[in-house]
Amino acid sequence: MHGWRSQVRDRDPATFREHVLGRVAWAGSVDPVLGARLRDLAARRLGRPRDGMIAGVPLLTSER
Repeated sequence: MHGWRSQVRDRDPATFREHVLGRVAWAGSVDPVLGARLRDLAARRLGRPRDGMIAGVPLLTSER
């Protein structure tokens, strides 16, 4: 089974979420449509933040 825990490898598990969200933010700066999809996927896989924002951008879904 491959989950996010197996993808941490040599990184600190405590910072993995921030690492992923940074990559999502970069992708969103290049392609806003892709960024929106990735933010939604990250929210579902990594858990929704309390403020409804991922990488400083509001989630598109109505689930908060």
